[in-house]
Amino acid sequence: MGFYAQPKDNAFVTPVHAVQREIAETVHGLAWRASTSLDFLLKQGNLERYIASARTLRSKLSEEDHRAIEQLGERIFADLFPPPST
Repeated sequence: MGFYAQPKDNAFVTPVHAVQREIAETVHGLAWRASTSLDFLLKQGNLERYIASARTLRSKLSEEDHRAIEQLGERIFADLFPPPST
């Protein structure tokens, strides 16, 4: 709806009227952040260095340490994004 006119009730709705400005700005901001993050991640060997660093760190953790970190992350996620109440 944000790229092309949409038929509605025997008329056409232009993108500027089909999508709320706040939503368009939010989507634009998300796209900008994603593209700049990917640009940083993929240039000059950054991704390879990150993966190597993660593997080094992971190799220093025991399975118990890894599980504890994973459980902590799950608890934080649940606090930040609780399931919708029914």
